[in-house]
Amino acid sequence: MFHAQNLEIYDNQAQDTNPYVVRATTNNGIRGYVAENKDYLNDGDTLSFAQDTFSVFYQKQPYYTGNKVKVLKPKFKNFNSKIALYIVSNFNHVLKDCTWGLGSNVDSISQTKILLPTKNGEIDFDFMENFISELEKEYVCELEAERVRELEAYLKATGLKDYELTQNEKDALAKFDEFSKWGGVASEFKIGDLFDIVGTKSLDSNAVNFVENGINFVGRTFENNGIQGKIEKQKFEPNEPFTITATVIGNYKYVKYQKEPYYCSQNINKLTPKPIFIKWSEKIAIFLMTNIWRFVSMYDGQQGGYKLDDIKNHKIKLPITANGEIDFDFMENFIKAIQKLIIKDLVIWSQKKIEATKQVVGL
Repeated sequence: MFHAQNLEIYDNQAQDTNPYVVRATTNNGIRGYVAENKDYLNDGDTLSFAQDTFSVFYQKQPYYTGNKVKVLKPKFKNFNSKIALYIVSNFNHVLKDCTWGLGSNVDSISQTKILLPTKNGEIDFDFMENFISELEKEYVCELEAERVRELEAYLKATGLKDYELTQNEKDALAKFDEFSKWGGVASEFKIGDLFDIVGTKSLDSNAVNFVENGINFVGRTFENNGIQGKIEKQKFEPNEPFTITATVIGNYKYVKYQKEPYYCSQNINKLTPKPIFIKWSEKIAIFLMTNIWRFVSMYDGQQGGYKLDDIKNHKIKLPITANGEIDFDFMENFIKAIQKLIIKDLVIWSQKKIEATKQVVGL
């Protein structure tokens, strides 16, 4: 038994270190990893029992313990990780109402009773092992189904069919370094030359009544694209869709793209693309919003934020074609490529999670 204050504890397991199991109720009771005298290691393939928190965990590796952690060694031969997990779940069920103030000792732990399946008057270890194996298989199947659901949700949210890059998208990524230098392939534009910018007719966010089905209400929230909820149709028309909203209120600053008609709370400006945009889409809007956000983020809302003339006269750099026109195709393909790469990374991460789970449970 080691006291934490006398140890150098590592977050990740390195060579010659072993788990340090304490009375924690998470992370299998492992606080970190330590390199101490191996004579004090407890055997792996045992259970750790925290006397104050009543947390029981299966420890696969040899491990050190902290204060008031007891080690439960099996008295039967056919003990393995699956049988251990079955027994741990029963311990946790029996001990669920035990609290820190109760405490425990070796005698009380020894007298703790758990329910186990039997067959012909003997503990049915085969049932326990098969039961845990089936649960693990179901869990892996659910992870795989969840990965499919998440992929479908990502694609739907971005309006993409898949995450494989087209040649145009690959070309956009290849040109990014060139464009990012803005050397001869970009030009400056006033935001006011690109958008009609007006202050929206506002509603008091504290006075509106939210309904299940209605028109979007854009207010002071970073989440859900700035949409606080839905409200009933008002006496005046909502703002038209496919426009950008921007605001600075206190510490709250945002630039969002609105795909549906919407009403607004106070101090929100609407940016509507001018005819200079021979092509307009959510992807192009996202590319532009990054530049507009740089402008918005400079202002302190406590001092009034920016004024309409400020944003109208602010200049941003945009990529242009060889003919000197705004390169809308590049902007759209570049954002598509970035979104697909992000989705691909998420899919790969999710698949690694599934493979790691399979490895852990032996599938």
